[in-house]
Amino acid sequence: MATAWAWALWIMKQLGLAGCAIGALLIFFLGLPWIGGIPFIGHVPLIGDIATGYVERERRAAVADATKDMVAASRLATTKAELLKLQRELAFAESKAAAAEAQKLAADTVYSAKIEALEKQINADDDPDISRWTERDFDRLR
Repeated sequence: MATAWAWALWIMKQLGLAGCAIGALLIFFLGLPWIGGIPFIGHVPLIGDIATGYVERERRAAVADATKDMVAASRLATTKAELLKLQRELAFAESKAAAAEAQKLAADTVYSAKIEALEKQINADDDPDISRWTERDFDRLR
């Protein structure tokens, strides 16, 4: 550890105050490439800021701002398309329901007419030679 500080002091002496200031500005704006390559280091407070640099942070912020609006717009377009599809399906289902209701009414009318015709036939039938159910027949079925 002591040798690392000794090397750092030696480098600072060689560069001088101006060189150290330029190095600090370069690190602030561009970051440290060997640390900035670590995945997700940009999410660590303070260390991430030094590692990634100001330029990279601003680039990521600009991309996030630009894509935020694009994502919202695409979600809106998708929701509108789904709404239109559901409205079409609802209209189709309503037309099918109306057609089924009309078909039911027509079938009920035909059924009622047939029942009335059969009841008229039954009421008109008074032939004594035709076999009729008797009490004895019902007793045998029980």
